Amino acid sequence: MRNKILYPIYLALAVSIGLGLGIMLNNTSPVMAIKEVNEREAKLRKVLELINYQYVDPVNTDSLLDQTIQSMLKKLDPHSTYIPQNQVAAAEETMHGEFVGVGIEF
Repeated sequence: MRNKILYPIYLALAVSIGLGLGIMLNNTSPVMAIKEVNEREAKLRKVLELINYQYVDPVNTDSLLDQTIQSMLKKLDPHSTYIPQNQVAAAEETMHGEFVGVGIEF
């Protein structure tokens, strides 16, 4: 009877120890991951600022940023894509539209 009472305590202790070891042995801490992301974002912001304020001709940085995002996603796989905000409604309409017929085209 006493062992049945102690099983939940042993289980909780084992889970706690496992979580503690997992956190300690994890190679990347959340603080370091956030710092790396912030450095990457800062690099991209700096480039956009330099282009916006110091490039010889006026540049539409919004379209430049959209092209940059599309280029990055093309490197991942052929199915990843970026849809600009002004095209989201049209893309959702085609995905949620109704399909009628057997889909044969001549």
